[in-house]
Amino acid sequence: MKKVITTLLLLVVFCSVVWADMPEMVLVEGGTFSMGSHDGDDEEQPVHDVTVGSFYIGRYEITNQEVVDVFTRGIESETLFVDSRVVLNI
Repeated sequence: MKKVITTLLLLVVFCSVVWADMPEMVLVEGGTFSMGSHDGDDEEQPVHDVTVGSFYIGRYEITNQEVVDVFTRGIESETLFVDSRVVLNI
């Protein structure tokens, strides 16, 4: 979960630098919630508290093509560097 949120935050930051006509963003307030299950599969147990910091996210969904366009623009302008494991220079 932390990896997914970190990836989303990095994409938001990257979009704000590369995507000049960035879509409307909304604040998602951070907080703590219970995650997991008392009676689910092993990987769902135990129920535990997860805390997520506040972050911004686009008000509307974007297409895969829009993501490709943003990354392409970043690579072509040399503001984004990608290797097989990580995205750099965001």
